[in-house]
Amino acid sequence: VQHSCPSKVSPPKSNAAAGPEASTQRRRLGADRPLQLCTITLESGDESLSHTTDTSYDLHILDQPYPTCSIQAKTMYGALYALTTLAQLCDITETESEINLAKISDIPRFPFRGLLVDTARHFLPVDYVKRIIDIMALHKLNVLHWHIVDSESFPCQSQTFPNLTAQGAFHPKAVYSTD
Repeated sequence: VQHSCPSKVSPPKSNAAAGPEASTQRRRLGADRPLQLCTITLESGDESLSHTTDTSYDLHILDQPYPTCSIQAKTMYGALYALTTLAQLCDITETESEINLAKISDIPRFPFRGLLVDTARHFLPVDYVKRIIDIMALHKLNVLHWHIVDSESFPCQSQTFPNLTAQGAFHPKAVYSTD
C-alpha cells in the first residue's frame, strides 16, 4: 500500500516554557524521508459486516530504522478504519505535507458508533443524506439510525400502501421514493 502523503522527519521543537506536559515531542515524517512501507496484517478473512463486526486495529507509524507504517487488524473493516486514521494523520498545506508519527490502538468501547438522522419531522434531500453517510465513514461511524416516519409524517413511499405517502407527507415533493 502506498500512501499519498510524502514524508520527512521534522526536527523536534523545544518548548521549555510550556511546562512538563509539553516535553512530549511531536515528530513527523515529510518530503525528505518518504514513507517506505505500509504493512497490513489481518487476523481473519471474514468479510461479513454487521454492527458487531470487530473493527479494532493497531496503527504504528515509525521512523526507525526507516519510515514505515504497520497496521494490524482482526478484520478488513478494522484495516479500513486504520487507513482512515492514517489519512487523518496527514497534515497537508500548499507548500509541504507531513504525517505524524504515532502508535494507535483503537478498540471500540461499544459495538456501534452511530448517528441519528430525524427526517420524519425535518425533511432532508436524498443527496444530503448520502453526504451524511459519507461523512459517517470518515468518522468511523458504523450505524445510521434513520428516523424516517412518525405519527405526524409518512414521507417514505410505500408500494403496499401508496396513500400513506400521498396523505402523510408534509409536501408532495418532500417524499423519499424507491427510485
